Amino acid sequence: AMAVNETVLAFVLGGSAPGAAGGVGTVRSWSTETEFLLPGGRRKVRPDGVWQAPEIGVPVLMVEVDRVTMAPADVAAKFPRYRELFRTRVRDNDPALADREPADRTVHWWRRTWPGHTRAGYPPVALVVTDAGPVALANRQEAVGELSAECWRGRWCREVRDDNDDGWREYDDAVPIVATTLELLAAAYVAVGVVGGQPPADFGMRLMDAFRRSLSFATFSSDTVTGPDRQAVRSSQFADAAHGDLHTVVHEVLPLDQAVRAHRAMDAGEVFGRVVLAP
Repeated sequence: AMAVNETVLAFVLGGSAPGAAGGVGTVRSWSTETEFLLPGGRRKVRPDGVWQAPEIGVPVLMVEVDRVTMAPADVAAKFPRYRELFRTRVRDNDPALADREPADRTVHWWRRTWPGHTRAGYPPVALVVTDAGPVALANRQEAVGELSAECWRGRWCREVRDDNDDGWREYDDAVPIVATTLELLAAAYVAVGVVGGQPPADFGMRLMDAFRRSLSFATFSSDTVTGPDRQAVRSSQFADAAHGDLHTVVHEVLPLDQAVRAHRAMDAGEVFGRVVLAP
């Protein structure tokens, strides 16, 4: 979960180093662990993140974060499922097509779900690799690329004319794959202490603001902490609770009839802690 969170931040916050690009969109532009059913309803595609940035011409971008815990073959096996998902067509209810045959009144489901695609071809899928050294990264890139080539390489078309066996590739059924590393993304902003000097003075506030405004970003997996460490934290917390040393952070106490105001403040990211509604 942390690698996914860091990937989202790298996109949203942008770079602070001199000349680095700024962020794009907000945390609300992202959804995580979204499931899409494949035809038949039994198999699923579940990207780590789905990013919408129509303001820069990207109606949707599927993001896979590779933590180098899966075999290259398992990573490569995800892309045929994306292609199967992108191939799925649904009925087009455009009145202008009413006089056409049923087979001609269909549209790719993703075009209807995320309007704004003006180019031919499928939406892109980003593969963000993390925790891999230079040699391991190069080997992994080669292995995943070769194993998934059928999905991104395109279809070879050939035309024999005047003893010239010429040809070209068609990419209408190919999945555009953008591969990078989390370290490269993070270098523009998250690793500002290494790349761009000291972080800006409001770094912490901007980071917390991004967290508070998120509806799906506050995800945490206990698997990122070792068992003994979890047990030590639990023991400490239970002891503090028994001695009355744990206190809830209360942002504001409001009467029950101001529940709407409380929800608006939370949606706007203005709340730090809890809002108490008193009857």
